[in-house]
Amino acid sequence: MKNIFFTIALLILASPALADSVRCRGQIIEPGVSKYEVLKYCGTPDHVAPIGSTTIKSNNVKVETRTDEWFYEKLDYGKDYVIIINGTQVSSVKQLD
Repeated sequence: MKNIFFTIALLILASPALADSVRCRGQIIEPGVSKYEVLKYCGTPDHVAPIGSTTIKSNNVKVETRTDEWFYEKLDYGKDYVIIINGTQVSSVKQLD
């Protein structure tokens, strides 16, 4: 019985990351993860494309956040991914076909 649970646990750990996430060096990169963690675990992106910015005004203070697409080739099981970084956090992760 213990062998069955051990086998199931191994299969779960070895399975690919969820559709809106990617696995880098054993860590799951998903929306909400910091830009720092993406760089730490996935490394430098193969290509970065700025796609816009957002300005927030509050109490006479303007804060502008930049949104970029980070393209990675051959991550999780050799697939290509784009990670959208909004400011300092991941806002989405997409597998490219």
